[in-house]
Amino acid sequence: MRQMLLFVLLVSAFPWIDGVERQGAQPRSPKAIVTRDFGVPGHKSAPRAPSPALSVTQVIEQFARRERTALRENRERAAAEMTRLRRVGGLQALWKQQLEQVSARMKADPSNPRLPKISDDLRTKLASFAVCQTTMISRISDFMVDTAQIRAGYTFIINGCRFGDKIGTVRLHAPASGIDFTLGTIEWHDDYIFLNVEAPVSGIQDQPSVLQVTTAAGATSDVFDVMVWAQRSMQKVAASPTSNVLNATCAETTDFDECVSLFKDPQFQIIDHSLGGIHWSRCCFNGVSGTDRYDLSLKNGWTLYSVAGFEDRSLTTCSESFGNDPGKVDQPTGYVIGRAATTIEVNWWVDANCSEAMYVFDVVVMGPLGVPFE
Repeated sequence: MRQMLLFVLLVSAFPWIDGVERQGAQPRSPKAIVTRDFGVPGHKSAPRAPSPALSVTQVIEQFARRERTALRENRERAAAEMTRLRRVGGLQALWKQQLEQVSARMKADPSNPRLPKISDDLRTKLASFAVCQTTMISRISDFMVDTAQIRAGYTFIINGCRFGDKIGTVRLHAPASGIDFTLGTIEWHDDYIFLNVEAPVSGIQDQPSVLQVTTAAGATSDVFDVMVWAQRSMQKVAASPTSNVLNATCAETTDFDECVSLFKDPQFQIIDHSLGGIHWSRCCFNGVSGTDRYDLSLKNGWTLYSVAGFEDRSLTTCSESFGNDPGKVDQPTGYVIGRAATTIEVNWWVDANCSEAMYVFDVVVMGPLGVPFE
């Protein structure tokens, strides 16, 4: 009778004692076998609701929408500029019209400090055209940024002089790779040319290139330096012990600790996520915390685009009567979007008994279409 009373008192004071018996009396040293459902035997409570983070599909759709929007804006701005140049009769005529407008504003507002600078700039441009004796490129623009860059599929304008009224040819050449990009001519005039780089452009990185105009009469301009941007693609990557792209360093302070690639570890391929971690306390110690680290290192112009699809799947792995609180996982931190090399950190915590901290998330990278990231 005394032995029974003592057992009841012990269970009341230390509920994990009975919890251990219910799960079996296996020794603690061999770690629990993780199941293919990314858990441990004995799950009895439902996982927490997933974080509202974007999924990989949503990230890719968001990126595609941005690309479509940028391309549409490029074409709309190019069309508006073509209409304006046609209406006034060319680039020199446009600058003369703008100079007249600025001169009128200077008379009406002589204290405006910006107007004299604009006037001087327009006069310099017109003077350079007046003395232009050879075919010359003075400027290019894709109507989106001020720097001399060209993107596949985008319309761009070449400003210059003595291009002739008949259509000639334009060469866009990348000396390092030997590539000649395919260009489509939209409009050709003596002082401006509208073209576009025909898509797709695959298998190249962003690279310095040169632009050269040859007139119908055979005259050639000097080469003009530009940067050609490769088309972008996106991929989801995963860590593995042999990866030279994404490597996991897993904190090991519980009864079972694992940080895995869910694509390359056969035990976890049922889950369609890049990465996952699990930290499980079976019993008999105080709550602990830790930090898992994932080091990303990309090559060939690839960078981190998003850490997506994060889910805290922490739970209690035995009945509520014997288990303590579920584990907890914080959102990934520490990484820098747009970097080729960065570290993703995941902080987690588990309670004393039957407590599991478990998470999954995805790593999405962006880089040149058709170019490997490792």
